[in-house]
Amino acid sequence: MTGHDRPSEYRDFTVRLVRTDGSGTGVGQNDAAWVRFDVHGVEHDIWERGRSVSVTKARQLAEGNAPVASKDSSIARDMGRVLLPGAVGKLFRAALANTGQGRDGVRLCIETDDPELAAVPWEISCVDVNGRGAVEDREFLFRHPALSVVRRPVPGARPSRAEPSSDPVDTVILCTALDVSDPHERLGLPVRSANAPKHLSRQSLEDVARRLDALRYEVVVPADPVTYDGLCDELGSPASVFCFGGHGTTEGIVVAGADGREAPTPIPPDDLARILREAGVQIALLAACHTATEQGVSREGTHNGWNSVAGALVDGGVPWVIGVRGPVADSVAADLTREFLLGLAAQDSVENALAHARVRITTGGWLPVLYTSVYMPDVRLRPRAPVVGAPGLRAFPVQGEADVSEPLAWDDRPCRLDVLWGLDRGPVRGVLADRPGTDLVRELQDVECGPLRAVTRPPKRSAAVGEQTASKEEALVRREWYGVRCDGGEVPRSVGSLALMVSRRYDWTRHLKHDPDGSSLGFVVSHRVAGPGAGAEYRGGNGWAAADARAAVDLVRAIGALLRGAAVVLHVTGADEEAVLRAAEEAGGLLRPPPDSSAVLPAVLTRVGRGDTDRRSTAPGTQDSRPSGSGDPPPSDDLFDQMLEREEQAELGEPEDPREVHARERLRKLAAKQKEPRDEARLLVGYFRDGPRADVEALLRVLARDDRDGAARYASLAAAAFRDDHLDIWLEAAEGLPTASGGPAEGTMPIEPLRLPLDLFPESVRTRVALGLLRRDPDPARAVPHPDWDSRVTSDLSTVLRYLRSAPGDRDSDIRNEADLRFLLRLDAHTAAATALRVGVGSAIRIDQLTRAGELAPAGWAALSARPLEEASVRLLLDEAEWRRRAIGFHQERAEHEGDLLSSAEDLRALFVPSPPFAPAPT
Repeated sequence: MTGHDRPSEYRDFTVRLVRTDGSGTGVGQNDAAWVRFDVHGVEHDIWERGRSVSVTKARQLAEGNAPVASKDSSIARDMGRVLLPGAVGKLFRAALANTGQGRDGVRLCIETDDPELAAVPWEISCVDVNGRGAVEDREFLFRHPALSVVRRPVPGARPSRAEPSSDPVDTVILCTALDVSDPHERLGLPVRSANAPKHLSRQSLEDVARRLDALRYEVVVPADPVTYDGLCDELGSPASVFCFGGHGTTEGIVVAGADGREAPTPIPPDDLARILREAGVQIALLAACHTATEQGVSREGTHNGWNSVAGALVDGGVPWVIGVRGPVADSVAADLTREFLLGLAAQDSVENALAHARVRITTGGWLPVLYTSVYMPDVRLRPRAPVVGAPGLRAFPVQGEADVSEPLAWDDRPCRLDVLWGLDRGPVRGVLADRPGTDLVRELQDVECGPLRAVTRPPKRSAAVGEQTASKEEALVRREWYGVRCDGGEVPRSVGSLALMVSRRYDWTRHLKHDPDGSSLGFVVSHRVAGPGAGAEYRGGNGWAAADARAAVDLVRAIGALLRGAAVVLHVTGADEEAVLRAAEEAGGLLRPPPDSSAVLPAVLTRVGRGDTDRRSTAPGTQDSRPSGSGDPPPSDDLFDQMLEREEQAELGEPEDPREVHARERLRKLAAKQKEPRDEARLLVGYFRDGPRADVEALLRVLARDDRDGAARYASLAAAAFRDDHLDIWLEAAEGLPTASGGPAEGTMPIEPLRLPLDLFPESVRTRVALGLLRRDPDPARAVPHPDWDSRVTSDLSTVLRYLRSAPGDRDSDIRNEADLRFLLRLDAHTAAATALRVGVGSAIRIDQLTRAGELAPAGWAALSARPLEEASVRLLLDEAEWRRRAIGFHQERAEHEGDLLSSAEDLRALFVPSPPFAPAPT
């Protein structure tokens, strides 16, 4: 069991070893060194008394003087029998047997306050897993795939001095000091030959750093060999992981001195613990000899039995420490560091990362030992979250059938998934139609752990991931996301049965303990729909329909019923976008609560671009993939008869694109008896949505250049305005690119805004067309349309158009940037600022420049809502008024549902809190 097959969580099984014959003289001073003790099974409060172990023989076993040839080793079996005797052993085997029923493993926690019992290498005990006594049923503890063996202090033996920082940085510090020499033999370091392999050579070290950096982790590699001052300097900044490769002794690790390699300097455990604790280090790996070798005598100032370098670091406040018992080869230590870090980089637990390293390293003769604090936070090394707000996090409302009596823009207001779902403070019931192969769980988790965490940390969680508050309350991310695949089986009837269905149950138990209603949990229910030829049903003009989404909806409802505070998102994916969109619409309808219900309605969104699949790549002369008689949307006879007449007259001087000819012929055969421009527009919208992409693009160019019927031409423009990509093709064919003089290009047919029929072109659609005209050139000032447009668009866009006509210089020039900044700072309306930024005004201006009197101007807020939410931008929010941050969700607490607060920030909230179909308006 390796990698992702290992347990997601471990359940504690604690054995406390209590010495009964008084303190001995220390290992090595008594040849027999037999120690008597009792075993306490803590969780079940069961005692097994009168056990004994030979510390000397156990040490010889670990050091190779009594080699472990097989699982028949009598010493290893005796150690297993006295560690897990009688009833304690039976309960332990029962716990191991239950690991096969789910994804939980067993964490065997060994506690003792006796240094001689601590000196026994319990990790290499051999136990009878099934209780049958057969050789094949025996296993060494450290090799069992569902078991983690940890050494833990006895609670209360010594209070942890840890008080981690409240905002840790997931930085990895990689230090090496292998090449120090000990000419005076003061420290007993081994003599190294010139050709000896290095523990972590610079090449190997840099390779590890590059691999981690590629995975978005912050890696710091001090100079080699690291000095005491160099180590202190690097750990003067917050870090999460510290790895050391070099020499170690039972008295500490060895680094280079101020005078260089030949002046080795030991760092005592208490001193190293202080340095790591102050840096907030959560995980320490000491890949050096003897860092987990117990001395067998009490350490001054503690009642804890563990007296090793690693044990001292845990006492000093580092939650997780891995050391090596006895000597370790340089190559093995290098492999241990590499494989352990790669395990952490996969966001696996410390225990699984160590198990990963054990499996990957086949060389024998080494024994890593894991120590942990009493509270054992589930520390995960999280990479730097990608910038939030990238195009991939934009989704659009699923509108269903178009109605040309309303604005035709289905993508008029993109929703930010990071804002809609990432900043939400209550339950989310949403549906997302998505591209295949996307990892929505990872994306939403990145939102939780990205720059927003500084301003969205929830109440009562003042510390960060893997830490503790002063009141010992475990601190967690605001919401942990889990994946659940819908396979059509039975829905979960309990939280326990739900736990068996989730993908990776990191922090599951802690979250439920903190929030029993699941308010800090998020679930992505995956539902993959079929496409053509895969069992899907074709529903005429509506396209390919998914297999029944009811099973996925039932699963969403079941999770919502079990954990009423949880966020649940139904993630619908598939290779055919029409099937995906129809399934999302169907699921959204099934999820809608009764009209008299006060429940939150689901937002049905999509990141699928219509017309983007191979299914619609039908070439001229090829057979369409749809079933015969499937009922393609019929366009108008009048419109396409005129186009055919034009083609027959051969008025064009050059041959037309064969696809354009094919598009005309196809549509003529499917023509319907519709006469009104509104009917023609509606039919074209349907065809643009469902038709083959190449044919649709060809038809758009034909319609844009048709000069026979102005009403029909503008009906096609209204239909093209339903989507930006269709509009851009239409405008390029009709208007061409702007000329240097600002006039229309030769052979084009510019739009006459005063002739646009108002029933087809309400203000919102006219505005979309004007925005499309501005997109024709990277510099909107060169593509600004005729002044006749000013009275036909929104007042916000009209203001921007007037400015663009007078804007000085070229785009990105200093004079233009200064003019853009002055213009943006003059705007008092957030909507006007958002419009200006949307068309490219001020694209080179930083958000921190868009401030007035130390506060964000409306243009600054608009930029913050539209651009990636980087840490520098988010930090600006911390200086804003609390009421304003609460109103838009950038705060630990939500704004009240009623009162003047929300109404005062209504236009600001419109930038950040979208109101898609099937979702209630912001309140």
